[in-house]
Amino acid sequence: MYKKPFEFDEAICQAIGRGVCEIVKVGDEISVFSLLEAIESFIERRALSESEVAAADDALDLITGLVRRQC
Repeated sequence: MYKKPFEFDEAICQAIGRGVCEIVKVGDEISVFSLLEAIESFIERRALSESEVAAADDALDLITGLVRRQC
């Protein structure tokens, strides 16, 4: 799953920020999982390369795993 280190990518960071903004705008209940879903959905809609989407998905999977350990 975590294939190789991924360099900082401003486009992915902006996509994550926009995903967070989308869920806040909609007014849905804000939880870690709803934020992760919004971020993932936004990233998948962007015209990113497959490797960028895969790296973002890996990062989201890692975050989800860490959150579940704490819940």
